[in-house]
Amino acid sequence: NTKTIFQSRFNESRFFFGFNTGQLFIVDYKAGKWEVYCKLKNVSGVTDSYVELENGDILILTSFPASVCKIPVNDSIPVKYTAEQGVPEIGLNYLFEDNGKIILSTDIGLYQLNIKNDKWEPCDYLTGNYSKKHKVDALFRRQNGDLWISTNEDRYYDIYFRNVNDSLIMTKGGPLDVLPNLKYRFLSEIDGKVWIAKSNSIYIIDDSKLNNPFPAVQTLLTKIVIS
Repeated sequence: NTKTIFQSRFNESRFFFGFNTGQLFIVDYKAGKWEVYCKLKNVSGVTDSYVELENGDILILTSFPASVCKIPVNDSIPVKYTAEQGVPEIGLNYLFEDNGKIILSTDIGLYQLNIKNDKWEPCDYLTGNYSKKHKVDALFRRQNGDLWISTNEDRYYDIYFRNVNDSLIMTKGGPLDVLPNLKYRFLSEIDGKVWIAKSNSIYIIDDSKLNNPFPAVQTLLTKIVIS
């Protein structure tokens, strides 16, 4: 079964399919037909997320077992990042790109790939050091520069960081506690609102209401149930 699908930023006809079996297929869509470019069968674990570097290299995050690997351009052998290169040995949760930075969220905070030396370095400054030593499931940057993170502490929290004059203003709990105590499925932005999927429901958040002194919950959040 297919678990993840990723489209190349630099070659729009190229797609990456990750399977629950651990295989990763690179497929091209040309003239209405699918052509398999490469089958990577030696990927260890189930591919959860991808990032494509400007030089064409692919970074993948896998689970069962958890690892971060790089697939060099025009190659088919994944190269695993190790603790010597700064990758924590536990709790690798999400891999994504944030304003040109490659970010890895973990059980002990956020890490950024230093492209020059190919090593991972802590980058909890993105959340004003809030994420340091916290389990961060995911991070999402809005188009306006505001930040959302999902954490797992005494419960699941979806936390909003508003960027005001190069300062971060954090909103945790309060009206956001209306969101269920469940792990997120995905975060996205559509029509200026934040969409958070949890279990079989999608929650649409108008985070501009969070900037008011007393946001009205009924206008802040809309719930869509997927049957």
